[in-house]
Amino acid sequence: MLKEKRKQSKDEEIDSSSRKRRKADLTSVSNLKRWLPTSFIEWISVKRLQLSNSGLSDRATYCVDFRSFSSLEKLDLSRNKFSSLPSGIGFLPKLGFLRVGQCDNLVSIPNLPSSLGTLVAFDCKSLERVRIPIESKGELHVNLVGSHSLKEIQGIEGLSNSWWIIDVNDRSHSPKKLQKSVVEAMCNGRHVYCIKHIHGEMPKWMSYNGEGCSLSFHIPPVFHGLVLWFVRQLEKEDYYYFNIIIIIRNKSNGIQLFKGYGSPGTEGWIRYISRSEMAMEDYCGDDELELYIYTKLTECAVRNGLPFYPVHIKECGVHVIAEKSDSFEELEVGRNTMMPSPPPYHLLPHPHCGSITASTLKQWSDYLFAKLQEYSLSLILDGMKELDG
Repeated sequence: MLKEKRKQSKDEEIDSSSRKRRKADLTSVSNLKRWLPTSFIEWISVKRLQLSNSGLSDRATYCVDFRSFSSLEKLDLSRNKFSSLPSGIGFLPKLGFLRVGQCDNLVSIPNLPSSLGTLVAFDCKSLERVRIPIESKGELHVNLVGSHSLKEIQGIEGLSNSWWIIDVNDRSHSPKKLQKSVVEAMCNGRHVYCIKHIHGEMPKWMSYNGEGCSLSFHIPPVFHGLVLWFVRQLEKEDYYYFNIIIIIRNKSNGIQLFKGYGSPGTEGWIRYISRSEMAMEDYCGDDELELYIYTKLTECAVRNGLPFYPVHIKECGVHVIAEKSDSFEELEVGRNTMMPSPPPYHLLPHPHCGSITASTLKQWSDYLFAKLQEYSLSLILDGMKELDG
């Protein structure tokens, strides 16, 4: 008798739990329907749809085919409960902005429309796969910061973005497949990128390195770009209301060839600049150049009268990315025959320096891939130019 009562009680609990789940799903559906237009004609005319934090589950999103929203340009589905995107989103011809940030159950983002200009999917704890539109109509801004379960970004090799930001941390490690695809796509010579929160010392084989916030160097006549590496002293109370300014200038006449920005609040960061970013028309063949880093308050900090604290740069370095010189190849091979594996650098001839240590795109990509295996990657792939601060 007691056994039967326990069984009956358990069945009632299961039935009650099931009713609650159905009620929650129906509530989600009701919420969704409450936000949506009532007539089909109104659906067609909708341009912006805000459905964030609406408790939408998979069952709720199955009730609506988003293909009906043919004029939709901006869609916010952040902080919802579904594990996959609602159907039809990939067929929206005018959708330019999609936000699905902090959707903890979202596992994959497939079939995005080619019209998309911005995808915001930060802090999606379960997100494993993202598919980039193969025939994107423009540069695509993708924010995947904090989505640390990410295993694959399909189509990343086809992106034409001009500015990539990779924020790394050593709390966990991203899968090697993801790291390799990101590094190979990033280091193909077409992209400008910044890697933040790199720990430890820079490699001793860099073209040039030294202590402090300035460094003199030469460049070869032909090169793809320069890797700038900075190590700074983090203070007990680190401040974020300043900009770190990076300048490359002609040492003899002060003509500026490049200006960029560093990353406050990070111990070390890497910044790759392409040759096209530099004012090479103002450079005369053998001129000595100078890398110089300084800090200044942001405009907001100036308006609020905040105090200025200079940033202490412990070490900075410049590394040349260039293809090998045939005339130097035999000499280099002769020097390195005893090395157990191919070195991540080679030598280039220079009239003033004798030779410059450099890396090919492949050598630098291989080194960076090995280095980043210590970290988990957070990515922002941005089509826009670098912003001030």
